[in-house]
Amino acid sequence: IWNTGFGLLADQVTSVDYKQAQGVRLARRIEAVHRENPNAPLHLVAFSAGSAVTAYALAELPDDVAVNQVVFLASSLDAHFDLSDALARIDGELYVFTSPADVMLAVAIPLVGTADRATCGACAAGLSGFHEPSDADARTRDLYGKIVIIPWQPAFAATGHWSGHTDVTHARFIEAHIAPLLTIRAN
Repeated sequence: IWNTGFGLLADQVTSVDYKQAQGVRLARRIEAVHRENPNAPLHLVAFSAGSAVTAYALAELPDDVAVNQVVFLASSLDAHFDLSDALARIDGELYVFTSPADVMLAVAIPLVGTADRATCGACAAGLSGFHEPSDADARTRDLYGKIVIIPWQPAFAATGHWSGHTDVTHARFIEAHIAPLLTIRAN
């Protein structure tokens, strides 16, 4: 567990250095799991500021280690954060669940900054997704093709996701909408 133990806001405002260090720790754990079980599928699910730690971890993985699927829930990373290095370590897709009605992302993040410590107003990726870098070359455009944006939809409410920040952690929502994404390539 990477978090500070002091709650969502404290996790959000921790330094990039702290999150990168936690990303390195996570990368070493992923690498160890891969070495012990090289044929087992590897999936990552990250919530809020944990998407920054996960992006940093993916970028730290060696060339011969990749994960199958990654899910970002209510990502508080800047929508313009360059995911190229992280995407290069994903064999499948990066699913990004968004909600423009997420009050934490829409109201608090413009005040305290995104998880990567950028301050740009209401531009957390969990509101509407990530943007491809404006100077993207063919490789980067190909990598960004792995991103699948899944916007909030009214049907999610039946499983406990009413469009709020922590709603994405509801067990019924995860069972109905996240778990199936992680079993797609495992079969």
